[in-house]
Amino acid sequence: NPCAPGQVMAIVAAIASPYALALPSHGVTVIGNLPPITFILTVPTLDAIASLDLLEGAIAIAIVGFGSGIVTARSFATKSGNDVDAGKELIGFGTANVASGLFGGFPVTAADSRTAVNYAIGGKTQLVGLIAAAALAGTILYIGNVLAYLPIAVLGAVLVSAAIDLIDLPELRTLYRISRP
Repeated sequence: NPCAPGQVMAIVAAIASPYALALPSHGVTVIGNLPPITFILTVPTLDAIASLDLLEGAIAIAIVGFGSGIVTARSFATKSGNDVDAGKELIGFGTANVASGLFGGFPVTAADSRTAVNYAIGGKTQLVGLIAAAALAGTILYIGNVLAYLPIAVLGAVLVSAAIDLIDLPELRTLYRISRP
C-alpha cells in the first residue's frame, strides 16, 4: 500500500525485536549508542592546515565527494527535468565543508540514499532537504538512544529499497513490482 509507511513500520518492528528476541546475543549487529554530540567552534592550527598528510586526504575527499554529489544531482535533475550548475554545487559543498570543519564535523558529501528517499516520496524542492535535515537532527538528538537497537541489516535494507528507484530498468521494476509515479 503506497500510503502505508512500510519502511517506518519495518524500522519500528526491528527496533522492538532486539528487546523481544535478544538479537544481539544471537550475533545480530545493532547500530549501538551514538557518540555524544558537541558543537564547539574550533579553528584548526596552522600546523594541521599545512600538513601534507591532511592535504592529500582532503583532496581525495573533495574529489570523491564532489564527483558523487554531481552524479547524484544530475541523475535526479534529469528525472525531474531540471538543470544542474556544477559551479554552484561545488560552492555549496565547499561552504558546507568549511562550516563542518569549523565545528568538528565530518566531511560533507551528497547523500545518494537520502536523495532517493526524498525523491521516492515525491519531494522535488530544497524544502524537502531542509525538512529531512531537521528530522534527522531531531531524531539523533531526541531518540538516538532508541535507534541504538536498530539492526544494521534493517538499516541497509531500507536504504537499498529506497535506492532501487535509482535504477531505471523496466525488468527490475517488474521483478520487484515497483510502480513508477
